[in-house]
Amino acid sequence: MIKLIDATKVYTSTHGLQYIGIDSLNISFPAEGFIVILGKSGSGKSTLLNILGGLDKLTTGKMIVSNQDTSLFCEIDWDNYRSNEVGFIFQEYNILEK
Repeated sequence: MIKLIDATKVYTSTHGLQYIGIDSLNISFPAEGFIVILGKSGSGKSTLLNILGGLDKLTTGKMIVSNQDTSLFCEIDWDNYRSNEVGFIFQEYNILEK
């Protein structure tokens, strides 16, 4: 199970302007099943997926994975999480040699 509690992600531009990617989101995802995330362009879908995948960190709030607070994760914990708990299918696959 993955749970977000008061999850907020704020991006800061090079000019110091702040943009909210996710604002105080509370949501739980079951340990099994199929989840679909839909929304308009700019609504925070990619931000949410990057956070759930451990590719980005929350500005404030908590992410709980299997009853563990990810704010206490070290890099090896994140590596194990990404290796064993989540999978990625990227839209752009240009990192593969042709």
